Amino acid sequence: ISDGIWLDTRANRVGVVKGWDSYPSSFQVSIHKKGGTAAGMIQSRWDRLLQLSRTATRQEFSAAIPYLIDIDKFAKWNALIWFFGGTHPASPDNVRWYYDPTSGLFEPITYDLIINEIFRKYRKNGSFDHLGDARRFANPLIERILEDRNVTRLRNRYIYEILEDGADKMTKSLEDLYADIRDALGQGIRPYRLESMDELHDIRMNIFKENIRILRTWL
Repeated sequence: ISDGIWLDTRANRVGVVKGWDSYPSSFQVSIHKKGGTAAGMIQSRWDRLLQLSRTATRQEFSAAIPYLIDIDKFAKWNALIWFFGGTHPASPDNVRWYYDPTSGLFEPITYDLIINEIFRKYRKNGSFDHLGDARRFANPLIERILEDRNVTRLRNRYIYEILEDGADKMTKSLEDLYADIRDALGQGIRPYRLESMDELHDIRMNIFKENIRILRTWL
């Protein structure tokens, strides 16, 4: 990133819940900055976003977030992670935010996309944004943003587009990637048993394909 300004949630847990059940007091709001000169302004805008998420009405929040979050990139990020199960990359300790100083907006960084079943087996039929019994995976800030129906409609549009044009390509890319690294997994100081890796890969790919089927059913 040319400007070098990051919100490093792993180092300082910016905007991340530090405990599973202590929202909103659990948010850490200090900005971890690597380079750049806009720390004060970034801090102010991040504080504003968190304050709105805690206290604003739904109408007030919906009116304000387009000036704080890149809604288009947020919707694309949220659409993508649903193909990988939806919860893990959106959980409190996995969401990463980047601040774009050219737009003045925060955007989520795609991170930790591991293949899980949608809702980790806690899904409710047709309940698209509800985690059911898996509340410990909930991210209050992400959930608040998704309360805006304009955001979820845009997210759903991108899911439609991926289902129409990208799902098969994603499946092939995952298969090709595994084929490229498979031999290396069986080499080195602590080689993996390739038959076990093949079995694990097949399990993950079956979950990924089932997620695609579920999304097609829901949408």
